[in-house]
Amino acid sequence: MGLNDNHAIIENSYASGTIEGTENVGGLLGINKNHATIRKSYSDGLVIGDLNIGGLIGLNRQRGNVYTSYANGTVYGGDNVGGLLGENDNNAMINNSYASGTISGNTNVGGLVGNINGDVINSYWDVESTGQGQRDSDEGTGLTTSEMTGDNAETNMVGFDFNDTWNTTDMYPILIDNNIVE
Repeated sequence: MGLNDNHAIIENSYASGTIEGTENVGGLLGINKNHATIRKSYSDGLVIGDLNIGGLIGLNRQRGNVYTSYANGTVYGGDNVGGLLGENDNNAMINNSYASGTISGNTNVGGLVGNINGDVINSYWDVESTGQGQRDSDEGTGLTTSEMTGDNAETNMVGFDFNDTWNTTDMYPILIDNNIVE
């Protein structure tokens, strides 16, 4: 999807494959804005672009919301490159989400978010698999692979609901909801 706008909701969705573009490119969605919401969704493909490139969403802005979602694909970009979002801007929010894929870019590169001008709550990225360390406290929390996988995820990923929403596995947590649509 290119644009999710004006209070629209994308829920229980999944995307994989190779996504390539120039600007505002994400594994599931290009732009999420104006009170639009993504929840209980994920992507695991290869995402390539130049500006605002994210594993799940390229640009999240104007009170766009991302809840209980994740990305574990590879992300290559130029500026504003992140494992989950390329840019989180203008009162946008990420809550209870994570990223674990390899991230590569030139400027404003982060394991979870490339350029951070919005809120990040109880969200994480794997510092080892993404290759991205902690830049500042506003970007979420970087954890090691062992801290984010198996039963350790339940201890370290504070705020995640491991009873009703997330399930631990030998690898990274997955969403419990069986209604995910591909």
